[in-house]
Amino acid sequence: KLLQSDLDSRDALAVRLAAGTISSLGRTSFSDKLLQMYLADDELSKEVWPPLLFMDHSDLVEPLLRKVEKDPQLLIRCAGFFQRPLYRQPAHPVLLKLVSSEDKEISDNAARALLECKDRDLAPLAAKFAKDPDPRFRELAAYWASNMEPGDFKSIREDLLPLLTD
Repeated sequence: KLLQSDLDSRDALAVRLAAGTISSLGRTSFSDKLLQMYLADDELSKEVWPPLLFMDHSDLVEPLLRKVEKDPQLLIRCAGFFQRPLYRQPAHPVLLKLVSSEDKEISDNAARALLECKDRDLAPLAAKFAKDPDPRFRELAAYWASNMEPGDFKSIREDLLPLLTD
């Protein structure tokens, strides 16, 4: 009740302390409330972002992805929320689709959301990104490659060799 009261207070310090306590205690029952506060994009959003980022909120992946699918620009604000829940998991189809977006910011953030995934579907994307003129995509290619199974890595090894001199 105390944590809920602090979150509802709209006092920045109280919200920051409550969010930090919730994160430290791993109280996922507050995940939805913290996400709503973050998505409100107001003065309290920055207070709940760090604790929300480091919490395991796997239950929010699907609802958040539905929002991102309707509004891909939202991914620019919340890509980091997917890294922990998707750790060593297959890449989500919505994020895989957005990696190929014409909008470079959306593509970059979709790729960052998938940083911790372990999925063979990322291999051809890593090979493509390894040749991208934008260094942030080459960096993503190297990171994805470091998470691949040996067979998947071997299938694109030649495509990644230019990264050694990058």
